[in-house]
Amino acid sequence: MGMGVLVLVGVLTRVTALNYMTIGDATVITYVTLVFALGLAHFVLKEPCLVTHTAMAFLIILGTMVLTRPPFLTGQSQFDTLLLIGVGLKLIDGASRALFSIVMRKMREFHFATVLLIMNLTGLVLNVATCYSLGLFRVPESLYDIMLLIGQGTLSSAGHLSLVLALKFEQVATVTDRKSVV
Repeated sequence: MGMGVLVLVGVLTRVTALNYMTIGDATVITYVTLVFALGLAHFVLKEPCLVTHTAMAFLIILGTMVLTRPPFLTGQSQFDTLLLIGVGLKLIDGASRALFSIVMRKMREFHFATVLLIMNLTGLVLNVATCYSLGLFRVPESLYDIMLLIGQGTLSSAGHLSLVLALKFEQVATVTDRKSVV
């Protein structure tokens, strides 16, 4: 259930952040996930933190700081509060994504089908509960809606399967680096 909560927190903060910042800024800040993943993987999983990873993390942090458009760079009298809210939400998203990757890596001893089943069922229950509580839940009425639902479920499951297998054989930093691009 914890993995589902991490995914839910990540999705809600990711989508809400778009109300406060441009999609370009939000996409750039997505790379902060790697910084969280590097730190957590080093301390929790005892994975090595290479010099290149540290340099990349430093540049990502520096880029995120510049992206907040500090007054000394822009000449404004103060920070843009709405942008800072968006950055904060994206930081929460990045932390939840990194923590999710760490949990998945810790579960690599389990068979991938078991992990995939737990992820998909937890996601389904949380999505239905969230949509129902927000009054957004409705049963698909047209064939188009049904096909979209099946297609999204299939592609989501394929993505989860790829992630589970990648984290089973690779270090968290490597997988998170590739996942941030998506």
